[in-house]
Amino acid sequence: MTLKIVDINKKKGKPSISEIIDSCDSMLNSFELRGESKLNTSLTLMSYAFSVILDSTDNEDMSVGYVNEILSNYIDQSEMVTFVPDFDVKFDPDTPKN
Repeated sequence: MTLKIVDINKKKGKPSISEIIDSCDSMLNSFELRGESKLNTSLTLMSYAFSVILDSTDNEDMSVGYVNEILSNYIDQSEMVTFVPDFDVKFDPDTPKN
């Protein structure tokens, strides 16, 4: 009998969204068991993710656009605050005023 060494990473394939989310949940739960709050871990992950997004594009406006797109899925946009480079805030002129 001959044993063959196989690189398991080549056999796994591309991760699904649910696999990525499950990995993040597992990490959050693990760090919470070790004494860190889910909030602090999540904020650290967000900071890390934002820096990776910025490093992964050659265009800062594009990076900010990605971040805005993600935030728009979770934040009510009725007041429409847009984040722009240098962390200035600009208000969308098309947003109706109260």
